[in-house]
Amino acid sequence: MKIVHVITRLYRAGAEENTISTCLGQVAEGHDVTLIHGRDFTPEHYEALSDKLRLIEVRSLIREPSPITDLKCFFELKSIFNEIKPDFVHTHTSKAGFLGRLAARYSPARHIVHGVHIVPFDGVGFAAKLLYLALEKWVAPYTEAFVHVSQGTKDMYLAKGVGSTDRHHIIHSGFDLSRFKNGQYPDDWRTLLGISENEEKPFVVLMLAAFEPRKRHLPLIDAFSTVVQNTPNVRLLLPGEGQLKEGATRRAEEIGIAENVIIPGYRMDPANLIALSDLCTLTSEKEGLPRVVMQYLAGNKPCIVNYVPGLEEILKDGVNGAVTAPDSVEQTCASISRTLSSPELLKKFTDGAFQSDLSDWDVKTMCTKMNELYREIENT
Repeated sequence: MKIVHVITRLYRAGAEENTISTCLGQVAEGHDVTLIHGRDFTPEHYEALSDKLRLIEVRSLIREPSPITDLKCFFELKSIFNEIKPDFVHTHTSKAGFLGRLAARYSPARHIVHGVHIVPFDGVGFAAKLLYLALEKWVAPYTEAFVHVSQGTKDMYLAKGVGSTDRHHIIHSGFDLSRFKNGQYPDDWRTLLGISENEEKPFVVLMLAAFEPRKRHLPLIDAFSTVVQNTPNVRLLLPGEGQLKEGATRRAEEIGIAENVIIPGYRMDPANLIALSDLCTLTSEKEGLPRVVMQYLAGNKPCIVNYVPGLEEILKDGVNGAVTAPDSVEQTCASISRTLSSPELLKKFTDGAFQSDLSDWDVKTMCTKMNELYREIENT
């Protein structure tokens, strides 16, 4: 089959990793796969992927609303689809999801699938919610399958009347579980944490996330000062890149906890960073079902996370971590502080993480389910 995937940005993040894994799984099955992405991308992806699948940059595909640029993008996507004549167009993320499905509707594409990694009409203002919901309902009639990463996103779509029940499917965002189960301390762990050869390892709290507003790094740093007060020998490790990285560094300096907050930039060794941590966190105000939480648990590390819909599928409050109120980063840090102050509680959560069943998040399971869905659509 000829399959074209479309995604707005191609960074190192959950939706992108999910999409790339799906593409590579389909290539392994012998399909002809093309991945279209917008102007925002990480060049290293070309080095890693260009000999495995076709990559096409569409510079008019941007995240921000721009009617003239979006119209140009629609025609560019339509032209590409007309040339390739795909059996499937599979879109991902909000902007690529709308424009990609609309362009595919007016092209020779035989089937249209959309991956829901996050709910666009959730966690936004009233006007934006109405707009995003209207756009989703516009393209829903010719979306043959919605592929959700969690029950939570599926429930939210159905509650708003986007698509019929039979068109919504859950395929969890898979990854290589063994990579995270077998993580080791990074070779530079002492330098990374700023300690000498003779110093004892401090507690490490890890958050793997891009520095963007919805991840709430700045409120986390502000609230983490209370953790430092109770547990001075602690490090908050925040690897990643993004628009708020410099501001996060300044904030830690301004409130006097720069020695406790480590912002090393992008790292290629997330499994090893998880191995180095004592517990992990995520303070996002909006997610699908964050695969980084599954990666934390695959590394046998407990999680203290602000609630997002679908999280209850894998993170059990009081068993393998703690789930805090969605709007309170302060509550998250209070829970972190209590856990670090109680060896018994930390051990309980760590044991719970070790026993977590992550089989549904194995990348092979994800690819198998996706192939089965495509065949089901083909045979309908």
